[in-house]
Amino acid sequence: ITVTATDPGSLTASTSFAITVSPVSSTTNPGGTFAIASATTNYCEVISAGERNVTFTPVYTGTNGSTITFSVINERIPTTNPGPYTLRLYTDNPVITLKAEQSGVVSTYSYNWLAACNAPARLGVGENSESLSAVILGNPVVTETVEVEIRGASGQKLHLQTIDSRGRSVSEKTVERASSVERATLSVGRSAGIYFLQIMTDTQKQVLKLVKE
Repeated sequence: ITVTATDPGSLTASTSFAITVSPVSSTTNPGGTFAIASATTNYCEVISAGERNVTFTPVYTGTNGSTITFSVINERIPTTNPGPYTLRLYTDNPVITLKAEQSGVVSTYSYNWLAACNAPARLGVGENSESLSAVILGNPVVTETVEVEIRGASGQKLHLQTIDSRGRSVSEKTVERASSVERATLSVGRSAGIYFLQIMTDTQKQVLKLVKE
């Protein structure tokens, strides 16, 4: 490229320089090539109120049969193991970044694992399709016990658990066959503070926050 400048006295000066356009780096992800399309959540285990064990499998598109190197930024070092992968994660970090590389092409994917864990489980044909719901009867709690009313679990096995703010189990209860409107009472102890009440069936889960005064 040549640039020419002329002053009021008609004197001119010129200079030339070159611009080099480099090709797109092989580490980008052009359309139609290798990419992480999504992630399948295989299992989500509640460790505590703020902690989960999450097992998931990335879903790829545009693969060519070559080895894929997979990692999770700030959570898992690169590996060529095809998965599934299990991570111990905290609920204050609900989105993690998956990263995979194949034949010099790198792709990343933002995986909202917490939303996937909290999504109601898919029910099979013929199963009870009513959504699980629960209400704490009296919140804040002023005694050493909490009473909860549960709907949407008729005929199913229920597991209930109270957890303190440090993730420690305070009490548990199992109902082998819930009624259409099931009431249960669990201990929360004497200490004031924030607690969590977890209600689970084989297909659904709900976590309620309660305050003990």
